[in-house]
Amino acid sequence: RHRIRHRLLRKPRFYSDVVACLPLDLVQAATGWTPLCRVNKLLRLWTLAHHTQLIADSSTNLRMRNLLRIGRLIVVWLVTPHMLACIRLLLSRIQVYAFEEGYWKPPPTVRIDVPWTQYLHSLYWCMGLMTGFGDGNVPENVPQYVFTLFVINLGLFTFAYTVGVLGAIGSQGAKEANDFQVVVHSIKAFTSKY
Repeated sequence: RHRIRHRLLRKPRFYSDVVACLPLDLVQAATGWTPLCRVNKLLRLWTLAHHTQLIADSSTNLRMRNLLRIGRLIVVWLVTPHMLACIRLLLSRIQVYAFEEGYWKPPPTVRIDVPWTQYLHSLYWCMGLMTGFGDGNVPENVPQYVFTLFVINLGLFTFAYTVGVLGAIGSQGAKEANDFQVVVHSIKAFTSKY
């Protein structure tokens, strides 16, 4: 037990789990709703990636490994735009990022008083920039340029990750099919002799 505890205490993943479990939500009772009090919960994503990799490494079933890869890909495509949309909403409320004439401001058809519609507008904006189908509004100040370029680059990296995952699944399937063809050819060669 002593060795297990010693090994566990030496891993940074243990400390990230401890920080992720801290009840910082209780601070909201005193200060009001503050999304920054929940940032520590994002550390669980790091351990989620590690745990799914452990499951993938221990599985010999190709279908299970491919499902885990697709699952991780879906998590990346769900979490990344969500986090960027939330960051955009937070930044739009900071005075440095304040908008003069509307780049960060939702269009007049969106009800600004409802947080859900603000979030959906922000999510739509982030997904548009990440996929390249965005409307291309020009930012108004330097911090907006920096964040917009960050979102575009993160979209490029996410797309590259997607291509890599799908390519790995395809090549693994092709390798399995090739191995099967070698076995079938060997059996044909063996039965043709006898």
